[in-house]
Amino acid sequence: MTKFGKIIVFLFLAVVLIAVAFFLQKSPESGISTLPENQNETTDTSVQILGNKNDLVSFSVLPGETVSGKMLISGKIKGGYFFEANIGVNILDKDKKLLFAGYGTAVGEWMTTLPVLFESSLDFSALPQGPAFIEIHNDNASGLPENDKSIQVPVIIVQPDGSFLQLGELKTISRDEYTFQAPAEWITSSLIDFNGCVWDGLSNDTSDGLRMAGEIGIYPSSCFNLDSARGKREYTKKDGYYIVAFYDKETGTTALEEEETRLVYQKVVDTFSLKNN
Repeated sequence: MTKFGKIIVFLFLAVVLIAVAFFLQKSPESGISTLPENQNETTDTSVQILGNKNDLVSFSVLPGETVSGKMLISGKIKGGYFFEANIGVNILDKDKKLLFAGYGTAVGEWMTTLPVLFESSLDFSALPQGPAFIEIHNDNASGLPENDKSIQVPVIIVQPDGSFLQLGELKTISRDEYTFQAPAEWITSSLIDFNGCVWDGLSNDTSDGLRMAGEIGIYPSSCFNLDSARGKREYTKKDGYYIVAFYDKETGTTALEEEETRLVYQKVVDTFSLKNN
């Protein structure tokens, strides 16, 4: 072989080695991001994957990534998370309260000890903006808590218009002493005379009396004992009245219902006005 031919062969082999090295650095599946190598080293808990994070081989959403709208996500997981090819994929708020319950399905063989590919469709459209988690949960057929396994990937939910909940059409509630505004779909309660102290309020669900979907109460500060208001979360004293927001997570209030109650509470506070003012 001539000297020129040897140079050509050498250059060809160099190009092949560079190409092989490049593809080895890529994620094995198209569209699935390999998790950062320093995932276990970061001290910023807002971008750390939590739970059984070592079971997650790859995921199409990186920790701390912004998410919005409807998304098809995919990943690769090991450790036996599937039952009948299903796996739980949920959206949690920053306090790990459930916002959206969903599921994913295995792509290919799921009854294996090897890592399994999965896909899931998630909808962030109507969810509160801000920090949240995508939770990957094993489909625990036994129902035993000790067999539960989950991984939480931190994300930031954003909405194109900068908002996530709208109060819609408002109505003006007029009482003898005051007026305020609230969503038209919320139920305004009848005034209650409790030992000469007149209570007022509204809610977006009174079907079971458990405040599962939020409630706003209005009470004269001259006769109402605020300490007796069990389940209160926020309150404002304005023009001689307590305006109190209730939403009891113990009775099943969802994060979206809490957020709506906060918005309605703020609207009532902002628009509350005495008639003689």
